[in-house]
Amino acid sequence: MDMFSRLRELSSVLKVSNLYQQVADEVITFVFFICPKMKGQGFRLNSNKTGFDAEYVPAVLANSAILAIERATRFLSEFETLGLPFVARALYASADALILPSVPTTPPATPVSPSIEIVSNNRVVVEHLTDFGRLYREKPWRNTPQKISELERQRLVSILPSNTPANVACDFVERTWSGFALDGVLIRGECFGPNPVLLGVESPGVGVLQNAALPRDRWLPVIQLV
Repeated sequence: MDMFSRLRELSSVLKVSNLYQQVADEVITFVFFICPKMKGQGFRLNSNKTGFDAEYVPAVLANSAILAIERATRFLSEFETLGLPFVARALYASADALILPSVPTTPPATPVSPSIEIVSNNRVVVEHLTDFGRLYREKPWRNTPQKISELERQRLVSILPSNTPANVACDFVERTWSGFALDGVLIRGECFGPNPVLLGVESPGVGVLQNAALPRDRWLPVIQLV
């Protein structure tokens, strides 16, 4: 089966990248990230304006997460028609509570969805916090196309308070990108299942940044969804 061509025919698929033929020869683990719901207006500048504070609503999906699950579920129902074995997991980014605020806050409890298995990334990220620090220092996103990184920078800065100092915004962006790069390392390391394939339910630049720390021949396949 020419899996690449068959995937491109699905109405739920926008783009397919880095797909290796051997992927179709094993059970595929489809993974995608969903964000926890934040209290209030989201990230808040701390009193010293040196970073952000945040609080999360336990066991509640953000609106973006609900939409992401709907997009993934639509794709999976179409993919079933290809007759290839797979499992699918929504990775609940509860570890954001540890790596994005200037002072780590309590990770939220994981919600339950009737349509898909939801798995928290908190434990795995805690076990690899030294890798997060290494990626923050190494900045592997410098090797990504400038157009993509600039669009992602603008997108992330747009969710921050308008009075955020430039240096604090830069730190937040690089924390986020270090988290993306760590995502790729952990997924490629099969921490969330064998033969992984990323489902792109966020902006297309996220998948590029999640592959930033991996060697070219180890880039994760990414199926960007409509």
